[in-house]
Amino acid sequence: MVFTEKNRKKNRLIFFLILPFFCGVIFLTQTHFAEATWYDPSTWVNEILYGIFVMFGIFASLAITIFEWAIKPESIQELMNNPGVYESWKFIRDFFNLFFILILLYTAFSVIFQIEKNFKKTLLSLVLAALFINFSFPVSRALIDMTNVPMYFFANQMMAREGGNTDLFGQVMSATALETKLLPKKDESDVSRILMAIVFLFIFSVTLLVLSVMFVIRLVVLVVLVMFSSVGFAASIIPKLDTYGKMWWENFWKYAFFGPAAMLMLLMSVRVFSSLGAGTAGTSSKLIQGMQTVAGTTSIEPSFYASMLLFTIPIIMLWVAMGLAQKMSIAGAGSVVGKGQAFSKWMGKKAYNNPLTNNAYTRGVVSGLKERAENNKVLKFATPKYWKDASKQKEERVAGRVGSGRDGYNRVVENQHNKKVAEAEKKMEEERMSEGELRRRMNDRTSGTDNAEIEAATRILSKKDMLRNGAEMNEAISAMAHANRSMAGAIPEKTEELTKKAGAEIYNMGADLAAAIGRLGNNTKAIVALIDKASDNALNMSDAEYQSIANVNPAVKNKLDGKMRKEGRTGTLVSVAASAPGGSAQAAVKDLFDGMTAEEVAKQRIFTDPRYANEARQHIRDLEGSGIMEDVQRVQEIRKKLNKSVNDAIG
Repeated sequence: MVFTEKNRKKNRLIFFLILPFFCGVIFLTQTHFAEATWYDPSTWVNEILYGIFVMFGIFASLAITIFEWAIKPESIQELMNNPGVYESWKFIRDFFNLFFILILLYTAFSVIFQIEKNFKKTLLSLVLAALFINFSFPVSRALIDMTNVPMYFFANQMMAREGGNTDLFGQVMSATALETKLLPKKDESDVSRILMAIVFLFIFSVTLLVLSVMFVIRLVVLVVLVMFSSVGFAASIIPKLDTYGKMWWENFWKYAFFGPAAMLMLLMSVRVFSSLGAGTAGTSSKLIQGMQTVAGTTSIEPSFYASMLLFTIPIIMLWVAMGLAQKMSIAGAGSVVGKGQAFSKWMGKKAYNNPLTNNAYTRGVVSGLKERAENNKVLKFATPKYWKDASKQKEERVAGRVGSGRDGYNRVVENQHNKKVAEAEKKMEEERMSEGELRRRMNDRTSGTDNAEIEAATRILSKKDMLRNGAEMNEAISAMAHANRSMAGAIPEKTEELTKKAGAEIYNMGADLAAAIGRLGNNTKAIVALIDKASDNALNMSDAEYQSIANVNPAVKNKLDGKMRKEGRTGTLVSVAASAPGGSAQAAVKDLFDGMTAEEVAKQRIFTDPRYANEARQHIRDLEGSGIMEDVQRVQEIRKKLNKSVNDAIG
């Protein structure tokens, strides 16, 4: 399809690349062009680039115009005095006045019927809230004017600095001295210099435009807040409205104080611009001379590049002002500032990659081969990135060892590994890696395999419930232990996390359960989590499988015994106890049910579920064979309690 998303993006890119070219042609200086050697290609390139520079200058003028409109007192007064704003405020005010009438009626009935004793306090709050709501329009406007006083003070300081010009930004461009420091001359033959000047002016223009949009947003939102000012003042009397009242006040003060805060940073930026633009004596002159000395060792235009680097300082200060908008949660600030940063970065990249200064095709091929080499198991050792990362990791580990000894070193190693795991996991999810590929990565033990990728694949399989049986879970536990083998302290915690995320009854065979617990070592928490998830079939284990689990530690044995009693799998418990030196089945059964009444014994699953008839029959016989009369009596009582179907099953 012609109008696919990919084609639309491509067409937009082509449009924005061609637009500056045509603008450059339109803004060509015809007289100068006629005097130049018209058939010289460098003349065409210089003239087009100069036209693009002029276009961005107009773009900067547009941003300045928007900014001036947003902060002029006339603009604020015009919007605030708009009849629509006042009528909207009146509508909201009248709506809240209806509540006051209802509350007055409620208070009157409370007094008449003596229902409410605190009517005096309620009446006082009601009167105060009514006064504030009906005067919320002038009060909120007065508060805005109070915050605008320091903003206009800073603006007047800028005008005074620029010779009293009534146009706030009328001489900002002249204060920067761009025409003498960075502005390329029409006969300039250095293409790279013109390109860098265009990039600088573009970033400067985008910065001014973003700041202008922030002030426009401030102005519009303050007008809306004034329209709804009744909400902020009615919160004290109307139930359930305090949350919205608090929200109104927070936003009101944020938008009101953003103006003077941003204007202060703008004043500082303009003064730094003016100081650097003068560049005749003092600190600015010394700075430029110092930068020229450094730039002169690597550039054929030290004065130009030194000035360009110094002029980035006030631009950064302007971005600090926009950072205030984001910190103060100004609506749309994150989006607008983000777009401005993206445009600035895009312009810088396009200037760097343009055909006049770089071969984009060659760079693309080289970058692709470089990325393939960095991700290859063998070739990555030949890339600078591998050795740079390895050197950085080594420095961090040494610093950790020096600062906190062996523990500090281990923490650094573990943090580095976890960071790589998070990056690998994010990359795999973005690539939507298939389940088969994830399993291949998890089970890859070939030399050179990245442990972070093994763990990342394992974590994704666990997170997406792709470990569906005991065998797959055992593979995941082995992979996690292998990936963290150099950080023994991290293995228990990570395997425990795996077992907790495992699906219910993931183990259906005693052999699988015993094998998994064997891989967990002495990690009691993880083992207990697995035992909790063990199915009834997994508890139907042999004596050897039971002993391999019970021998881990007493806590694990107690957990397993309790689980097997609960599930009615007591046959294995009796068999193991009877096979112990000096043990017997009768004694084991007696110990198993010792302290229980006949009714409690009869409720045990082994006596209520026909599936365990054989084990139940053997338990009864063992009790009878003990030769102790009370046990026989208990057996008789048990038989009476058991239902007919189970009695028939156990004989």
